[in-house]
Amino acid sequence: MAFLVANLGAFAVLAFVSRQPTLSSDLRDLRGLIRRAPVMTVALALFVLSLLGIPPLIGCFAKVDLFLALFHAAEAHPRAGGWLYGLLIVAGVNTLLAAVYYWACCAC
Repeated sequence: MAFLVANLGAFAVLAFVSRQPTLSSDLRDLRGLIRRAPVMTVALALFVLSLLGIPPLIGCFAKVDLFLALFHAAEAHPRAGGWLYGLLIVAGVNTLLAAVYYWACCAC
């Protein structure tokens, strides 16, 4: 639910921004958005940071809960443990790739 809300919120902000006559949804046009739409900029930042899993936002708690559930399931089921540990590693790498992607998008 946390990721659903964060995704829907981020896309809602981008939809709102793209419908404004002076704004568009192109990433290059989001530069300077803080001056044109400060509330939308703060909302988008919070949604993206929550998707990334930055504490104290709800996305952090959701990611920690997901990672702990995978870890405990791998411990409880030794036959499936290898797959679950692999899935845990993939989830961790995906989190790092998402952080790099979000950082690159914000730095453009």
